[in-house]
Formats: sequence, structure tokens, C-alpha cells
Amino acid sequence: MKNEVATTLGTVNFHVHPIPRLINEKELSREIDRSKIDVAVLLALDVDSSYLEDKHISSRILQECIWASNLNCLGCLENVKEILRTSYTSNEYVAKLAKNNPSKFIGVGSVNPSKSISYVKDKLKEVKNLDLAGVKLIPTLQFFNPLKEKDKLQKIFEFCEDEEKIIIFHTGCDPSIWEEPAFSQNANPAVLEHYVRKFKNVPIVLAHIGSYSRKYPGIWL
Repeated sequence: MKNEVATTLGTVNFHVHPIPRLINEKELSREIDRSKIDVAVLLALDVDSSYLEDKHISSRILQECIWASNLNCLGCLENVKEILRTSYTSNEYVAKLAKNNPSKFIGVGSVNPSKSISYVKDKLKEVKNLDLAGVKLIPTLQFFNPLKEKDKLQKIFEFCEDEEKIIIFHTGCDPSIWEEPAFSQNANPAVLEHYVRKFKNVPIVLAHIGSYSRKYPGIWL
């Protein structure tokens, strides 16, 4: 398993996706034990495949696919929908896993900034009520631009500052269309500069920073 680091508490895997459609609670616990992990940070994923039902959004994705000539334009939308349907992991589910095994699992919630401001506020309340340790943001699968969603991200950062929670922000690529640079610009670490400067008391984890390069194979950070 990846992202393992030795600490005085043992071995911690800081980035685990307990996707219920791919692995159940018993299998997850068994895999953690097999990998000799002492503590795993479990991440919720607040993603929504219905986002692609908007014709303007689906048309834009298809246009980008045409420019990225190495992609299967006809199959990419269905592939993305399936990824979103499969990867959705609720805050409640992650909280349940952490509650069932508090010595092994730490739960982190997720909030989707592409939704309305009222939705974001409700999800932040949910993260607090479920006693989750922070908020996972993934601009690729959540389809948001951090520079265009400042009001919502402001709320998220203010919440984490007030409640002393962390933010885990996905940077770099993702599977499928997000391996192409054109689809991963919103996950460029540079877009976070405003928030990093303003919220110096909020711990921010830039997940996968650098990642790998499809455009120039062989480059790994």
C-alpha cells in the first residue's frame, strides 16, 4: 500500500479510499493488517455522476477529448460516469468505519464545491457532527475550479480553521481523462496559493503533489 510513513505511533497510511463498491469493511481491515499498517486515514469522496447530465459540461468534455487525440471520445463520458458512480464514498460510511475501529482508522470527510453554497454548508455541518478529522477536496472528480469557487472554499477553510480540522487537497492527475493535462488544470497546486497565504493555521495536505506524467512518461515525483 502507498503513502506509508513510519512514526512513533507505528506505520500510518495517510491516504486510503475505502470505496464500498470495491472493498467492504472486513476486507479493508484485513488488507490493512496484511500490510502491517497501524493507523489508516480513510477518505470520503463526495462526487456525483449526475453532474455530466448537463449538456454544456458534457459537450466541453467531449471537445477536450477531441483535442486530446489519444482518448476514446465516444467512450470517455461513460467511463467518467462509471468512475464517479463507483468511487462515491459518503461521510457517514467513513465515520462508521472510524467509529467501529477507532484505534486503527481516522475518518476524513468530503465536501463538493461544485454544488450550491447551501449544500456546502450542510456538508460542513455533517463533517462536524460526525466528528471527522478534516475535509477532502478533489477538483478533478468534483469538477470545480478553486479560483472560481472562492466563496465556497472560503467557507470550507474558515470551517477547518474554526474547528481545527485539516484539508486534504488532491493535486495532479487522476485515472481516465484526468491523465491528460487539459483536464487536470484545476488540480495544479498553484491554484491554492491564495488560500495557503490566507489560512496559515489550517493544515493542508497536497495529495500526490507532482504525481506522474502521461505527457512525458518516465517522470515521477
